[in-house]
Amino acid sequence: MTHHRCPCCDWNALVPDDPGEAMVVCAECGQCLHVPEPWSDQAIRSCDTRPLVGPPRAPGTAAERTEHPVQVPPELTCRIPRPAGEDKPSHFVSWGVIGIVLGLFVASGVLWSDRAGNVSPWYRWFLLCGGALILVSGITVLWGGLRKGRRQRQARIVPVPASFPREGYDLGTPFAYHRTSSLARAGGLVMGSLVCAGGAISLAMVLCGQAEPRFLEVGVVCLAGGLCGIWQALRTRSLRIWVFPKGMVLFGPRRVEVWPWDEVEAVWLDPDKSVQPAVGYACTLLRQDGERCTFGLKVEYLENQLGVRVQHELCRRLLPRMRATLRAGGGVGFGSWEVCPDGLRGGDYLFRTEDITGVSLEGEHLILQTQDGRRYRWQIAGLPNVAVFLALVRDIRQTALAEARV
Repeated sequence: MTHHRCPCCDWNALVPDDPGEAMVVCAECGQCLHVPEPWSDQAIRSCDTRPLVGPPRAPGTAAERTEHPVQVPPELTCRIPRPAGEDKPSHFVSWGVIGIVLGLFVASGVLWSDRAGNVSPWYRWFLLCGGALILVSGITVLWGGLRKGRRQRQARIVPVPASFPREGYDLGTPFAYHRTSSLARAGGLVMGSLVCAGGAISLAMVLCGQAEPRFLEVGVVCLAGGLCGIWQALRTRSLRIWVFPKGMVLFGPRRVEVWPWDEVEAVWLDPDKSVQPAVGYACTLLRQDGERCTFGLKVEYLENQLGVRVQHELCRRLLPRMRATLRAGGGVGFGSWEVCPDGLRGGDYLFRTEDITGVSLEGEHLILQTQDGRRYRWQIAGLPNVAVFLALVRDIRQTALAEARV
């Protein structure tokens, strides 16, 4: 094993001396560290998407002629980083220790109940399951904190599948790898099973007359929550995504798909309800041939966000063409909305450019402000290419302001 500093997340990756005909990936951020033939003699680019996120830039400015001319608004990222201080290793270690101590304390209630002698066996099982649930959670958090403190992980070895499509070799050298975590799926099944067990024990205690009726509500809530957790874990699709400069190759449960960036027509963002509370979006992509694919937070990394990359590539390809359409006096459609040089049309609404004072994002909503002080709010879930839409609305506003100064 050799230590390799990841150029994206700056963690130390333990890389095998001879990975063979397999790709070596940083387990912390998905950065490719080594690629086999036929890419082994080519440079591997960084998968860091943080430079692609930022405030909007006006067209034609010096900032737009930099290496990353198109910036994705921070509100449209698929994973929101924690506030300052909450991502420190000490924060996780302290909460992990608290969870372990609390779990042991709850589980030790079984011993105290044995001494009492008149405690129902159902109640003992309830204490045991609750203590085990808290204990497992504390150990998981503590392990994550210690790992963050070391900033070192063993690299992931990814063999090239026999089903790798020939078209995928035309996309360039792979530089990022995303997948749904099997550990998270197993953890969801274990946690859901423990919660279900606690709920079933509570219901059994009430039905047998060994617990007060108020425990009936606890049992129903725990049983429903546990079943929901198990269902969420089971419905998590096995997904592996190889990312290239010109597109991506998606390995799903049943088939392999090649998605060149130039063939992606639209992307929709929808709050990812598989993670609660929702801290980002699930992305649905539409290809020119009508095929769709969806991925959510479970394939994302903080430093390497596939949702950001998809939106950036779409803006890079569509914005120049759509800006040319607006300059020629035409309109650009976004579902039920249309951006025109003289304003914004959608359904029964018509907003003239000079009446629009601002457009922004608040959570899951698009906010439009007008001269009379009104704020109009719409869900962004049904609006395709939100990043492109925001850029064009800001373009026509800036054009109107420039004409007003003249």
